[in-house]
Amino acid sequence: MIHELVAHASRKAVAWWDHMSELEILRVRDLILHYRSGVSVVRAVDGVSFELQKKSAIALVGESGCGKSSTAIALMRLLPPNTAKYEGQVNIDGLDAMHLSEEDFRRKVRWRIISIVFQGAMNALNPVLKVGFQVAEPLIHNFGFKKEDALALAEEALEEVGLPKGISGRYPHELSGGMKQRVCIAMALVTKPKIVILDEPTSALDIITQANIINLLKQLKKERGLSYIFITHDLALSSELADSVAVMYGGKIVERGPADGVYTTPSHPYMKLLLNSIPRLRQDIPPSFIPGAPPDLRNPPPGCRFHPRCPHMIKGKCDVEDPPIFDIGGGHYIACWLYRGEGA
Repeated sequence: MIHELVAHASRKAVAWWDHMSELEILRVRDLILHYRSGVSVVRAVDGVSFELQKKSAIALVGESGCGKSSTAIALMRLLPPNTAKYEGQVNIDGLDAMHLSEEDFRRKVRWRIISIVFQGAMNALNPVLKVGFQVAEPLIHNFGFKKEDALALAEEALEEVGLPKGISGRYPHELSGGMKQRVCIAMALVTKPKIVILDEPTSALDIITQANIINLLKQLKKERGLSYIFITHDLALSSELADSVAVMYGGKIVERGPADGVYTTPSHPYMKLLLNSIPRLRQDIPPSFIPGAPPDLRNPPPGCRFHPRCPHMIKGKCDVEDPPIFDIGGGHYIACWLYRGEGA
């Protein structure tokens, strides 16, 4: 009888795991991307793990320099010449992406399954090429479309993101900041990917334009069934789009879980301090700052990388041992010695 119960529980566990795997479109495990900097090595991404569900959005949040954009570069395999180390496990829509050759990754994954809206639309567009051609380029070079057909599809993509008909014949300097940002979104969407990485998609835009862009992204997510990786340091903005949140610090993810849980009941001291730094509209609580500065990733501190700034640092533990990931329930995970428990 006991053996039957164990076997039944095991079958249920396997079925649950298979079900969760079916829901996932991206699984990242122990992703590492280090850069050479003179005689030093910058540990920009240092063992990052997370999952992305189909038709959902995950926000990567944290201070500047914590490794958010480098994580995007690693996922897209747009590696710079000074890459010192690149390894880990990345499964994208059932493909083991890390074991694909560069040519196979370009043909099967990049722009086909996963695309990116680069940070800073002002600088992402070529000033001497019309925007229609820039949107059409991936179709011409990656998919082998004829120029005329690619331009027609580019025109449709530009209209889909709310730009007026005929905008494809203009140059970037003729467009406003919000229009340029929509062009960059059209560039990422024209190849019909399943995952879109949004690297600070509303930076340098006024608050009204930001709201319009976020509403557009919500609409496209619903209509196309897109999955997003939303990279930002703006916690308020990320809460509008994200279904789940991963908090990065010093090249590592220190907390991740459902957005409602992370934003309303944050667990890691770093996330608590981040939320306390935001002005409140309905509470008479002044914002507070996080003491100290982010770690130098050429020579990160031992143990937990946040311990030099943490108000709850356990001497002899946090400054010596790097905490594992603890499962604190409800799909909420945290890398902090304050939450000792069963490792995830």
